[in-house]
Amino acid sequence: MDELEAMKIAHDALAELDEDSRARVIHWLAAKYCSSPAEPPPQSQSGLRGGPETVPHPSGTSRHNTFAEFLAVTGAESDADRALVAAYWLQEVLSEEAVDTQSANTLLKDTGYPIGNVTRAFDRLKSMKPCPVVQTRKTGSTKQARKLYKVSAHGISTVKKMEKGDV
Repeated sequence: MDELEAMKIAHDALAELDEDSRARVIHWLAAKYCSSPAEPPPQSQSGLRGGPETVPHPSGTSRHNTFAEFLAVTGAESDADRALVAAYWLQEVLSEEAVDTQSANTLLKDTGYPIGNVTRAFDRLKSMKPCPVVQTRKTGSTKQARKLYKVSAHGISTVKKMEKGDV
């Protein structure tokens, strides 16, 4: 396959993606095939993600290449623990600025561990002392409005302990 044909295939595949997804795919390709990784893709204004959960993070934040592998290593069993691990993956490995419950639950669904009420799991995490996640924003005024979260330093530490088997 010559370069021009490869570029046409890449163009056609990327043309159907939104801007954020396109940036994540290009970043992943650069990290996989280039000797010096590209800068991480810019964050979306909404903080939402749409890319695959199996994109390796070139900075080595996690030594696991897929979310499924990472989730298995942590041994997370409760809905709240799984939600925390998913939020950690989105924030620390995929470099999402903010984490929403739908993105976290999509990761979990794809690995076979959906949470029936993911909002309740995040509410439980928020109510813990010290809290592993904090709500950073709410878009809309209804109870069902989308909430965005950030994993706190305590949450990051907790997941790292889970990964090492210390919890």
